[in-house]
Amino acid sequence: MNTAVTWGKLLIPIVGPRVPPQYYAAFQPHFVVNAIDPSETERQIVQFLAGKQQTEAVKVGLLLGTVAVALLLLLASESK
Repeated sequence: MNTAVTWGKLLIPIVGPRVPPQYYAAFQPHFVVNAIDPSETERQIVQFLAGKQQTEAVKVGLLLGTVAVALLLLLASESK
């Protein structure tokens, strides 16, 4: 798990309620399974992943916009 964090990989620890917090508290996000309603934990994970996907889409959009502006500026400077 530490290697995944060091390499910047997405890591989603899903732990049981009996796991001591010192084992997972350093990993963000982490999810503790609700033994009474496990679907609540599932919902939280899905929400996290949807937010992560939306953030990545925004980053890609900004990158493409930046590249488009740079190309337009380059073409404009070459035509002078």
